[in-house]
Order: sequence, then structure tokens, then C-alpha cells
Amino acid sequence: MKECLLILTLAGTVFAQEFLLPIGENVDRREMEVSIGLGNDDTGEYLSELVSYVPAMGSLEQVIEAKLASFATNPPAGTGQDTYSIQIIANPGPYAKVYFSLQRSNGRWVIPEEVLDIELEYGEVTVTLTGITKVEIEVRGEGQTERFSSDGSGVGSPCYLQAIDRDLKIGEVRLAREYVNPKYRPSWITEGEVILWEEDRKAVFNILNGYLIEASDPKPVFLASLVALPLPPRITAIKREGNITTLTVESVGSIGTTLVLWKEKMGDDWQVISYASSPLRLNASGIGTLLHETEAPTGFYRIVRSEDAQSEVVKPR
Repeated sequence: MKECLLILTLAGTVFAQEFLLPIGENVDRREMEVSIGLGNDDTGEYLSELVSYVPAMGSLEQVIEAKLASFATNPPAGTGQDTYSIQIIANPGPYAKVYFSLQRSNGRWVIPEEVLDIELEYGEVTVTLTGITKVEIEVRGEGQTERFSSDGSGVGSPCYLQAIDRDLKIGEVRLAREYVNPKYRPSWITEGEVILWEEDRKAVFNILNGYLIEASDPKPVFLASLVALPLPPRITAIKREGNITTLTVESVGSIGTTLVLWKEKMGDDWQVISYASSPLRLNASGIGTLLHETEAPTGFYRIVRSEDAQSEVVKPR
């Protein structure tokens, strides 16, 4: 039987339209302009790049770390006495500023690997939406309930409420990070909603992941600005029986062709998995499975977009 490369063909898959507020576990699932810089503060020599980030590129942390790793291969010259820094500014989004010194390794001054593992910091989540007339938040957990409303009927200082109201008038929705960002959210909060009002129309979003729960009929006009952006396909489960490995693949709205790669052990070249039947098809929920037959008892799998595969060292198998 003729053997072909295993390719995930997603172009023909139709997904139901999803609406998403970039909060909770999806706080970075939005388009951003990300400034990434690394340099020697004493000499003023810097490497920097402005990256137009979209979620289909992978997680924001992965994109930042990959760019910093490329900078680290040939950093600005200096010694262990010089002060170096990394600065990340995402608009809109998180930021980071890290100071460090070079370390001596094999006769060279190099950037310590742990420095490149950046921990991002976040302020309040700001979303540009016009027409919002009121913002409500309710959080619950451990027998507690807390409510916030921009009209003053819940918690919140007068100054903060005035700032929220002022932002709404210029088309900016400001959401406190202790409610909508899991990094800062109190542990007692286990569920809740963000409710955005457009006069008498409203949309209710899950505070943990930002997905739309319900909306009025007719829907508020601003929902058209909150269509969920595509995520890259990912492997969500691996099951091994005998010589057959079953992979579960999920994709949310991704369009394009994707390659599944495998290698038996660390240090090996990535190989493109082959198949002897038709390409994997994802169902309407964006989920599919594929089988990989190999006698190797262990292995590593990953998914890459076909347009990114040119930079991978891959071989048909």
C-alpha cells in the first residue's frame, strides 16, 4: 500500500462561530504588538524586534522565549561586570523587565539560560469596545459571593468607578485583574461571570475562560468585535496499546495544513509521521484522532504548521 505523509487538513472544516472576551485562561488570546528587547545597559547596545502576535502562532510565552533565544545566540558584547536587561512590552497585554549579568562558560561570556524563562506581569485587562454602557462582575466560591457594577451598585471605590465610567465613554472596558486574571485571582473564587451591557442588550462571559455563556436577543452589536481568534492545533491526549499509539488532536477555528512530527528519543531528528489511509479529519467540535504504529516503547510528538516546517529537520517515515 502506498505510504504518504500524515497531514491534518483543516481547510474544509466548518466551526461554529465562538465569541470570546480575552480574560481568564484566554487572557492572551488576542492580537498584540509585542516589543521584545535584550541589551547591554552600560554600552547602550540592544537587540529588539516588534512582533505582531496572533494566537495561531502559539502561546505568547513560547513566541517571546523563541525570540529571546535567537537574540541569545549572538548577544551584544560585554562582560560579567556589565548590566544587561530584557524588556517585554505587549500592547495591549503584559510586560516584563529583567536585569542580569553574563556568565562565563567555556571561555565565553553567555546569557544564563534561566534568564530567558520570562515571567510576564499584567495590569488590568483593557478591551477596546464601543457602545458598552455598563459592566457587571459576579464571582462565587466557598460560600462567598462578590458583585461589582460600574453603576455603583456593588463593591468598588468612587474613584475607581469614575475611572471605569470615563473609560467606557471613550470605548475602553477596564476589568480588574484580581477578578479576570488567574495569576492574581484569589483562590476562593471558583466561578463567575462578566456581564457587558449595551443599553438593554447584554452578553454574559465565563470569568474563568472568557467564553460567551449567553446573550440577549437581539445580540449586542459589540459581539462582532469579540469573535474568537484561531488557536494552533494541539495534541490533547496520548494512549498506547501494543505497538499502536492513539493521538487525540484538537483545533479551534484553525485553517490550514498541519504536520505531525515524532521522534523516539531526545536528540533524534524530528520525523513526519506517515499514514496508509486518508488524512485525519476533525469533527464539528474540532476534535479528531490518529493512529501511529511503531515498535518504539517511547517517543515524543509535536504539531507544526506546514508553513513553519521548513525550519524543522524532518524526514518522512
